[in-house]
Amino acid sequence: MLADHFIAYAKARGLTRGEDGDVLWSQAVNGAVSSLTRLYDLLLPDLTEQDWHLILNAFNGHFFTDMDLHVSIASCIMDDLGVLELSEVDPKVAESVRKIAKLTVPEQAAVLDMARKFWGASERSGNSLLEIIQGLRGI
Repeated sequence: MLADHFIAYAKARGLTRGEDGDVLWSQAVNGAVSSLTRLYDLLLPDLTEQDWHLILNAFNGHFFTDMDLHVSIASCIMDDLGVLELSEVDPKVAESVRKIAKLTVPEQAAVLDMARKFWGASERSGNSLLEIIQGLRGI
């Protein structure tokens, strides 16, 4: 069952037909997913391999929900590392966490979407983690 707000989304964009206003579900879903995918790709920040290792380790085995948009990725990394202060970790790791902490909420949403795609992908292609991340863009 689709949520009421998705039905309203489709109707507000003229994705209906006939007098009854039946929603053109294929166009509505494909359009929404295409827009969201494009938006996440545009928002995905330029992160290093170390940044991605920290992020992916923090969300390894994580059950993703819509509530994930309200989390701080940097805080999740700190929890994963088992530390309360950055002084407790290697300076390079601390630098990565500081950079990740500065991400905007939309950038964090894009990063979380990539983490979800990374852990959900049945096949990954690439010789390095950054190549794998690049290969997952746009899907």
